[in-house]
Amino acid sequence: SIRSVSRDELVRLSANLPRYDIYMAAREAIEEAYKQGLVERRYIPVSRENLFDKLAAYQPLDSKEYRELEDQVVRDFRSDLENIEDLLSGQ
Repeated sequence: SIRSVSRDELVRLSANLPRYDIYMAAREAIEEAYKQGLVERRYIPVSRENLFDKLAAYQPLDSKEYRELEDQVVRDFRSDLENIEDLLSGQ
């Protein structure tokens, strides 16, 4: 969840972005979680993966922030895959 993202991390990963872009990335992440919650009829928190994905869309592709966001998303995805394997194996 987004609670696992520190302010320092958010500041670093949103470096050089205008406030409007940061606002739009956050809004898109919130709207996506809200819409998913409506479909599933339950509360869906904003995930760090979703927020990082939205922030990455506003960072220049050649920036170090974009590369770090991309690495974070891949790392989180791998972690999710490991958890899925645990669930499938019954652990």
